[in-house]
Amino acid sequence: MYGPHDDTVDAAIAEVQPQIDVEIVKAKSVQEVAEKCETLCSGTIILREPLCAVKNEWIHKGHTILPLDLNTFFDLKTQYGCDKYIVDSEEEHQSFAEIGYFPADKGLPKVYCETGEVLAGLKLGRESEDEIIVCSNIGMSVNDVAVGKAIMLKALEDGVGTKLPL
Repeated sequence: MYGPHDDTVDAAIAEVQPQIDVEIVKAKSVQEVAEKCETLCSGTIILREPLCAVKNEWIHKGHTILPLDLNTFFDLKTQYGCDKYIVDSEEEHQSFAEIGYFPADKGLPKVYCETGEVLAGLKLGRESEDEIIVCSNIGMSVNDVAVGKAIMLKALEDGVGTKLPL
């Protein structure tokens, strides 16, 4: 795990580590994370001009890349050069392309399919150990639902909140 502020990374590790069965290792740089991990996930702001913090030359065969920030954190060469570019909503990603979040001369990277198609078994996900897959899920509320459930469970545990009829 890497972040620009050591205290924040340490706090995140302290909170999450007891909940999982794999060791969370604190990295010294973005490059170290990219070169040592098989799955990369970024979560920062969405910008029209990408930061390209993860350089394409650090990406290797077999990487799974989960940009929660559209195309901000990763080198655009990675997205345009990956084996499969999977999105939660092709329509939404096309809208981002139309308003300038991808280079005008290239547009949206070639979309292989939507995430739901893989989950439903309509399209294949990883077919080889060497594939580089970018799975850009930025518009669906999967994270919102997970956080909402955690909040609800905590409220029930603490006996707070108001239960609403459906």
